[in-house]
Amino acid sequence: MMFPLIQAAMIFSRPNKVKSWRNRFIKIFAGNSERSSKESIEARYLAELSDLRQREKALIERAVDVVCTVDSFGSFVFVSPSCKSAWGYSPQEIQRNPASLVVDDEGYSRIITYAKEADKSIEKVVFEAKIRCKDGSIKTTAWRGQWSISEKTLFCIVHDMTEQKQIEESLRASEQQLKQILEHLPAGILLMNQEGVIEFANVAARSDFGCDSQTIIGKTVDEFVTDEFPARQLKLGLNDRLIIKTDGRTLPVETHCEPIVLGIEKKQILLFVDKSALYDLEKNKQDFFTMVAHDLRAPLTSLRNLVVLIEEGVLDKRSEEGTRVSNQVNLECAQLLRLVQDMVDLGKLGSSSFLLDCGLHSAEMAVSSAVETVRPVAEQNRISIAVTTCPVEYWGDELRINQILTNLLSNAIKHSRANSQVVVKVEMSESKFAKFSVKDCGPGVPAEKQEKIFDMYEQLPSHSGEPVSGAGLGLAICKKIVHHHGGQIGVESGDSSGSLFWFTVPSTRSD
Repeated sequence: MMFPLIQAAMIFSRPNKVKSWRNRFIKIFAGNSERSSKESIEARYLAELSDLRQREKALIERAVDVVCTVDSFGSFVFVSPSCKSAWGYSPQEIQRNPASLVVDDEGYSRIITYAKEADKSIEKVVFEAKIRCKDGSIKTTAWRGQWSISEKTLFCIVHDMTEQKQIEESLRASEQQLKQILEHLPAGILLMNQEGVIEFANVAARSDFGCDSQTIIGKTVDEFVTDEFPARQLKLGLNDRLIIKTDGRTLPVETHCEPIVLGIEKKQILLFVDKSALYDLEKNKQDFFTMVAHDLRAPLTSLRNLVVLIEEGVLDKRSEEGTRVSNQVNLECAQLLRLVQDMVDLGKLGSSSFLLDCGLHSAEMAVSSAVETVRPVAEQNRISIAVTTCPVEYWGDELRINQILTNLLSNAIKHSRANSQVVVKVEMSESKFAKFSVKDCGPGVPAEKQEKIFDMYEQLPSHSGEPVSGAGLGLAICKKIVHHHGGQIGVESGDSSGSLFWFTVPSTRSD
């Protein structure tokens, strides 16, 4: 060991030799240093790589999701130990076997397709597949894969979605159940997203809008519901809106909107209630007060004046003036009684306890009785009545049918011109119902009024254009009576050519 050192000292004792050897030593030591640095880097790299592999192995072994690689033939090359707890198989039972051992046909077909085509693309593949577990259960899994160029396999992470799918299915079932509950509620219901786009509309909403679901769903609620106040006498509240129907008409509604959460999605539910009935009730109330103010106050004022005149001895009922006033008072009393009776009839007809006393009766006799009732008024107004009948029987309440015919005849006389004719006709309709009709020579009923004329307090002017007496309850009563019989009522009319009012009742008993 000493020899080399001595030899080196001797060499370095010579100046010329020292320089050359110094250069050689520098080169030798520099080369040794470079080799040492490379070896150190390589050793450190190998150590880190080994550490990374250990970490990767630990992650794979501890992963809850199944990690696997599949070759281009669709066979498992590697499967992580987590497949035992996830699917019931050990890795040895699955590796080197086709994926179809545990994957359903549709999922296996996707694996084959992606494995064959993935080497042509660096894009990740995502798909779902059903797993047949060892215990026979089926699990829904999500696969995320990418082709490994070095390994020439499709590297996949398989996540169990069974519980998530069950939750989603439960949420869908809950949403469907909610929609079924809302579908037949009497109030309009809209289910919307956060932007106000309609996703569901129940039967009442579709009816109010006047269109089907396909027309409503996908549109915003602002296209149907507006804040514009309707031209109504009853003022709208703060939550009242107008629904614009597809035919351009509007419907007043009371709205109420609340946020709800379905699953993880935030929605809005809009409830609206049709307030037309409330507005109609308000209109009827106002019409009733108007009617009371006019049709009740005027006769009562005449009666009061008559009593005052008699009490003060100014009027002698045996005089011509007394007779005239007395007759006038009698007519007004009769009018008051008719009005009170009409109101009583409306109350009865609107009650659930109202019953008809039905039987089989002659239609000809019903017409004859009604004609005789109104004949004095017809003669006074110089109106003739023509009757066309046939042997028809009807099943109904004799008194109520007489009430309808008398009302229709009285209206025809009031609206007909002097020296004209009212025609009453009875026939058998095509539906085997007894059909009664009364035709007058009045001004006719405008098309827009032909449905409203059967509502309460609706009246038309006489042939002279002047308002007619009465409260406008007669046709409304007739409509209710006919409907209680199971028949129909209507009017046919042209401009200034008179009107034909008709109604039908069963010709035989209908149980």
